[in-house]
Formats: sequence, C-alpha cells, structure tokens
Amino acid sequence: MLNDDMTVLHTEKAPYKLFGREEAKWVNVSFKQSVAAPTTFWVCLDFNAEHTKGVYVSYDTSTGGQHSKIGLPGKESEDITFAGDWMIQVTVSKQL
Repeated sequence: MLNDDMTVLHTEKAPYKLFGREEAKWVNVSFKQSVAAPTTFWVCLDFNAEHTKGVYVSYDTSTGGQHSKIGLPGKESEDITFAGDWMIQVTVSKQL
C-alpha cells in the first residue's frame, strides 16, 4: 500500500499457489493485521515475475484506463498502454 507520494505504508506477501493458471477468477488476499489507510492510497503488486513464473492479471477496458498505472515503489510510475484498468479491487472491512 502506497500513499499519494508513493511512500510505502504497508507490505503484505501472498504465496503463488493462490493464483492458479485456470480461468480468470477473483483471488482474495487477506492482510494478517489491520492496516490504517489514508483516504486516498495506491495498491502496488509485485509478482516478482521471471521467464518461468508470474501471475496473469485481467483488465477491463470499459473505464479507459483512468485508475491504473504501471510501476513499483521507488520508481516512476507510467501510464498503462492498453486503455483499461487492472482488475484489482481493495475491500475495506472496517473503518478504524
């Protein structure tokens, strides 16, 4: 989780086995502990992809790419090139 100036606020790891190679589906990754989030924040996923491993993430072109970027913490983010948004959703379970 990153704040607006791209400072890392929280890091959570999830095993590759959660992300199967079958049809596209939603995958839940629950945080081990509650995290206080600012009103506006970014979610950055790094799958540590290589030639023999990685994760496929679906995207939706109905939004025109208004809400997604490509990048990693510590590096400048870039606009996406496929005019869509990554199919990644954050669910807030409770307000602290």
